Amino acid sequence: MSITLNGHQLKSLLEFSAPDGETDIDQLETELTIAFVEDGHSGKGYYFWMSEYPEEGCMFLADLEQKPKSKYNWSLIPEHVQFMATDEDGMACGWLVKPQIMGDAWRNQSHLSAFFNINARDNYLNHYRGDWKESLEKRPEEQSQ
Repeated sequence: MSITLNGHQLKSLLEFSAPDGETDIDQLETELTIAFVEDGHSGKGYYFWMSEYPEEGCMFLADLEQKPKSKYNWSLIPEHVQFMATDEDGMACGWLVKPQIMGDAWRNQSHLSAFFNINARDNYLNHYRGDWKESLEKRPEEQSQ
């Protein structure tokens, strides 16, 4: 498992473990534990606390989400779709064969139209939201027939 932190989250962790900053360098030896908690005081999410003193309480690490393993929720995509990609306009398309970028969309010379489409407006769970040019994904092995 990996956790990605932004600068604000790192700053929160440093302020918690070393509240006196550079005036007390020994505080930088403090170890913190980060864990996912289902029923924490600020709801479900990641919390951190001093490893040696868990009884002192914990703090919520805001805006930290575990990244999904896949770009798409393959359990909702027809079994024979082997590739998914999202066009520049936000349309997620399923392909039987690997598509290539052509202009502002994903296409395949032998199959010019996609087999399966998901519109971003359809409120599709786990819809890809990054750079559309990085959206191509092959069906994961555990989801293959």
